Amino acid sequence: MEYLQQSFSVKFEYKVFFTSGLFELANTGINDFLQADSTSASVKKILFVVDEDVLKATPHLADKIRSYFAIHTAAQLIPEIVLMPGGETVKIDESHFSKMLDVIHQYAIDRHSYVAAIGGGSLLDMVGYAAAVSHRGVKHIRIPTTVLSQNDSGVGVKNSINYFGKKNF
Repeated sequence: MEYLQQSFSVKFEYKVFFTSGLFELANTGINDFLQADSTSASVKKILFVVDEDVLKATPHLADKIRSYFAIHTAAQLIPEIVLMPGGETVKIDESHFSKMLDVIHQYAIDRHSYVAAIGGGSLLDMVGYAAAVSHRGVKHIRIPTTVLSQNDSGVGVKNSINYFGKKNF
């Protein structure tokens, strides 16, 4: 049998930003990042998904996000801030993954738009997986809130959920 041997490699580069007070009005970091993304001619939208425990610990976070995007307009903020549980629960129960796909569909988030996740590694993994399979890849912004998620999911940029009782299947 004859065959043709082929190979390819894909170089993938991305920036990792460090800041504090991300949604302080004077911090233009996220707006500058969104503005610099010139791959889109259409209106860029941004949808936020937040670990519900993070929101409990920082009760004004949703208001700060809304205030930030009322002034910094590089992307149109989807008004609903989606709350999800943190920890392995969000990766074990497939209903959370399905909800993410539904929300991405509902708000017409496409490859020119963003899904931003704020939370620990499990939430970032699941939201990243949902973003990766939507429209062959919706842009995903990871905002890790734990030391482990900063290294594992934030910088390591893995995407996963648990299937068949297997972690990160």
